[in-house]
Amino acid sequence: MKKLLLSGLTTLALLPSLAAAPTLENLLPAETIAVVAAPNYATAEKNFNAGAVGQLWNSTEMKAFRKKFEDGFTDNVLARVQKQHGIDVEAFEELADGPVALGLVAPQNPGQQPSVLFLMDAGKKTFTLGRVISRLERNWKKNGRKTSRTTVGKTKFTTLIGASEQPVLHVGREKGLFLAGTDTGLLEGVLARNKGEGTAALAANEVFVADSAALLTRADAFAWANLSEVLPQLIDSAPSEAEVGLDVGEILNSLGL
Repeated sequence: MKKLLLSGLTTLALLPSLAAAPTLENLLPAETIAVVAAPNYATAEKNFNAGAVGQLWNSTEMKAFRKKFEDGFTDNVLARVQKQHGIDVEAFEELADGPVALGLVAPQNPGQQPSVLFLMDAGKKTFTLGRVISRLERNWKKNGRKTSRTTVGKTKFTTLIGASEQPVLHVGREKGLFLAGTDTGLLEGVLARNKGEGTAALAANEVFVADSAALLTRADAFAWANLSEVLPQLIDSAPSEAEVGLDVGEILNSLGL
C-alpha cells in the first residue's frame, strides 16, 4: 500500500489537520477533473495490510515479486525524483496522517495544460512537516535550482523556477496542511476553503457528487475522473492517426467512453 500510494506523491507533491475541518471534496476546486485520494491515509494503509489483497501482497509467496517491484520503484522513480528535483518522497509519505489527494484541475483557457494540486494532512506532525519543507528548500538551492518566495493569500510559499524562468511548482503549508501546485489561484482557493471562507468546491460538482454517492463514500482510497472533461484532452494530446495508424478518438467512441 505504501509503495502504491507513494506514486501519487511523485507526480507532484503535497493537506491539513482535519478533525472537524473540511473534507477533501470541500477543499478541492469544483473544476477538478480527476483525483486520486485517500480520505484517511493511516486508515487506508492499515485496512490494506489487514485485507485480503494486502495479506497476499505481504505473503511469503509474493516476496520475490514484491522485492523486485519495490526495488524497481525506489531506484527508477523515487531516486530519480530526488535526484532531479531534490524531493525526498518517502520523508513526506511518513508524515501522511489524514486525507491525501492528488488532483488535476481543468485549464481556464483552451490549449492550456491542466493544473495540478497535491494536498496532504500531516496531522499533529506540524513541526516535522516544517523541517521536511525546509530541507526540500535547501536541497533545491544545493542542486542549483532557482527558487523564489510567493505570497498566496496570507501564506508564504516557496516557488521552484524552471529552465524557462517560469514558475513550475509552489509548495507551502497552513499548520498541518501541506500543499503544492502549479497554480497560485487554485492554492489560494484551497486555503480559503480550509478556513470556511471559499466557495466552488468539488462537493458542488454534480458529476462528482453522483459518483461519490454511488461508489466512493466508504472507500479507503479511490481514483475518480470526469471522463467528459478528461477524454477530449487525451484525444487532443494523442498521436495523430498518420503517426500510429489508429484514430484514438474513434477507438474511445467505439468503446462507449
